Amino acid sequence: MLRERCGLRASVYVDVEEKVAMFLLVVGHGLKMRLLRGTYKRSLGTISTHFSAVLRAILSMHGEFIKLPDANVQPPDDYKWKWF
Repeated sequence: MLRERCGLRASVYVDVEEKVAMFLLVVGHGLKMRLLRGTYKRSLGTISTHFSAVLRAILSMHGEFIKLPDANVQPPDDYKWKWF
């Protein structure tokens, strides 16, 4: 999906799957990019560049996946609602 819709392409040494895997490890597991340096044997600059590329690709699809809440909807009048 990121290839077709967003134009995310493999570089000379890093393919798209590896870019997405690095991105998911940072976002999903909270790993620092410095820890990925040892796992993937890439420089910190390379990891940062590919992380940014995947992030830009995902953010470019925001119109398809993120829907803003309707401003006309009123919250319930339940007195407990303020605690949530």
